[in-house]
Amino acid sequence: AATQPADVVELSFRGRRLPRFKGPDGEVEMRLTLDERETESLDQLHNLTLMQATGAPIPLASVAEFAIVKGPEEIVRDNRVTNVWVGARYDEGVKEDYIAKAEALLHTMDLPYGYSWEESPFGRDRSESQAEFVTNLLLALGLIFAVMAGLFESVRQALSLMMLLPFALAGAAWTLYLCGVDFDQPASVGLFLLLGTVVNNGIVMIEHINMYRRGGMDRREAMLRGGRERLRPVLMTTATTLLGLLPMVLQKPSLAGVYYYSMGLVIMGGLALSTILTMLLLPTTVCLLEDTLDGIGRGGRRLREMVTGRMRKAAG
Repeated sequence: AATQPADVVELSFRGRRLPRFKGPDGEVEMRLTLDERETESLDQLHNLTLMQATGAPIPLASVAEFAIVKGPEEIVRDNRVTNVWVGARYDEGVKEDYIAKAEALLHTMDLPYGYSWEESPFGRDRSESQAEFVTNLLLALGLIFAVMAGLFESVRQALSLMMLLPFALAGAAWTLYLCGVDFDQPASVGLFLLLGTVVNNGIVMIEHINMYRRGGMDRREAMLRGGRERLRPVLMTTATTLLGLLPMVLQKPSLAGVYYYSMGLVIMGGLALSTILTMLLLPTTVCLLEDTLDGIGRGGRRLREMVTGRMRKAAG
């Protein structure tokens, strides 16, 4: 048969899987293989015996040609189709621009029968990955709010801190846009790190202000004094983070073929903008939310009292 040489070579060098043997300690994997000494040289491969239809043995060298060439370290298959992944690095622009150019060139190529190309096997799961990212982002925001509400024992102050997060997201988005960098997977990881870092700066300031308020200090005076005293620590922590990420952004190192400079850009842009707005807007936001929610609460109590009084008059 035409497939006999391939079957014999596969059996000789890879063996054949047999049904599992059930022993006293469980199932044991079984494989039929030749002695390693029988397949250790190229000459032995030349003399590998094949059987003709008449039953006469012939060596493999009589029906095959041998050559030593470079091959892949491993064979990757997707849905039983052998594939090879080819990547490239770009220093400027976004991924979509280069994908369009590469696809235009690939459309002009005449591939042999049985060969095809596609953008990436991961592209098929892009919509699913985006949905998972949104779900994880909402879950992270919910957990952050729950932790802050429990820490401060105040929903109003937790909401004030949550209002800083959109500014951090805006700073990250504008940084990527101005630098011409795509929002890739490392950037999405950096976004989650950014949320935690931004909240930490706000927690440091609000807790220091609350310390003065618990001591009986007026709210306005506590805001001014706490903000002034926490200005230097917040700026120092922000500056050390930005300087620590600067080599990643400038050198653009890679790990296992993945470039993480987009993560550094997300954290640096979002942290820089949110720090400025934290120092300027966070105390004001806390005051506005407290006054607004207190006003709503007083209005609700008055409305209940009015309804209760009318019901009593109607009943009398």
